[in-house]
Amino acid sequence: MNESTLETKSLFSLSEKEREQLRQAFNLFDKNGSGTISSQEIRVALTALGFSMTNEEIQSLILKYDHEKYGEISFDEFTEIIQNKISQLLPKEQLIRAFHNLDSDRNGSISLTDLIRISESLGEEISRDELREIIMSARGQTSNFDIHTKDVGEITQQEFVAAINKNFI
Repeated sequence: MNESTLETKSLFSLSEKEREQLRQAFNLFDKNGSGTISSQEIRVALTALGFSMTNEEIQSLILKYDHEKYGEISFDEFTEIIQNKISQLLPKEQLIRAFHNLDSDRNGSISLTDLIRISESLGEEISRDELREIIMSARGQTSNFDIHTKDVGEITQQEFVAAINKNFI
């Protein structure tokens, strides 16, 4: 195996401690101690780990990862699923590039003006109130949003990355 193959493989491998924590989580959902978890248990386990999925997506996962074709997932198969899910998360560098693309005036934050400019350039009809609500949500201030709020502040790079990860994880 060449060095680049090793690097790629190690990017998505779990440490022994992470594997043990994953084993503990798996065991919580393997209620009968059979060493496998059902589709319903998989859905609950993945949701608990921050990956919300529909029943159809769960069935698709079982078809893809259930190597023994028993309709249930073993710990090793569960580990494959988790590693795949983690690898699908957006790398921080991509999020930072996206942030800079949205920061059209290059002042280090995304303002209401930036969002208006972008929505107009895309031909999207999004009201200023909806854009204000997006900013408040990204800033973790949704509970403070009021339709009459005019100054909603700006989204920092840190808030942007956190908001995107929160919505995708």
